[in-house]
Amino acid sequence: MLVGFNRCLSASMPAIEAKVLQPLRDAGCEVSVDILVSRSRRTVVNPRSGESGSGEWKLPPSATRYRTRTWNATLLDLRVRSRFRAALRVGDPWPESDSKNLRNQISILKLQHLTVRRIDDGADLVFFIRLDLMPLDDFDIGRYADIASDAVVVPYWHPFGGYNDRLALMPPHLARRYLGRWQLIPYYLSTGRVLHAERFLRFALRKHRVEQVMVERFNRMRVGGVEHHEDFLAYLPAWKWERVGIIPGTNGDYPPRT
Repeated sequence: MLVGFNRCLSASMPAIEAKVLQPLRDAGCEVSVDILVSRSRRTVVNPRSGESGSGEWKLPPSATRYRTRTWNATLLDLRVRSRFRAALRVGDPWPESDSKNLRNQISILKLQHLTVRRIDDGADLVFFIRLDLMPLDDFDIGRYADIASDAVVVPYWHPFGGYNDRLALMPPHLARRYLGRWQLIPYYLSTGRVLHAERFLRFALRKHRVEQVMVERFNRMRVGGVEHHEDFLAYLPAWKWERVGIIPGTNGDYPPRT
């Protein structure tokens, strides 16, 4: 499942194909790809992310060959307005963005919820990837196939114990919980907690096993094709390096499996 805003899909999609989809096929996996894209002709201005510019409207050929559905961001805003207002009444977890991050958070939750009906219960695994990610490493499904059969596998380099909404590998029944958490928003807000992305995801998965072991790295992409380079060890204590196989003195490099 590839879901998100079309910031610069022309840059990220070919890399996702080359470093995620093709390695899966090379490993003998039968891969089915669903893409759900929100796009807008409006200028993107977000003080928190430092973005100021236009996202892309046209989809690259590498995306159109798959089962793809597009949403006009203006229409999506109308669909999420009531929940955005409800969340704003409780509080904005990112006040420096002038509510833009909160609106984006609720919109992406709606997009993810729309993918739930596309989940194939007969699939072995579901891989959710946000569209604004640039993969740096070839994905090795062999590292996680067994673990992900009954757990949500997330990267070691995310804060909040891996509870970040950028990517996850999981079985179909957990994908329904992960991608369908839009329905939990009213209940979560009724507890008086602001709709913080990672804390809300942790709440949605609180009764399920989450394994923070994915080593493949992904940078975030901004409008205009600007790549935001991550510090992949910023949230990983040194004593955990050995557990995930990180090479000391690098920005998250790891040896190939033997």
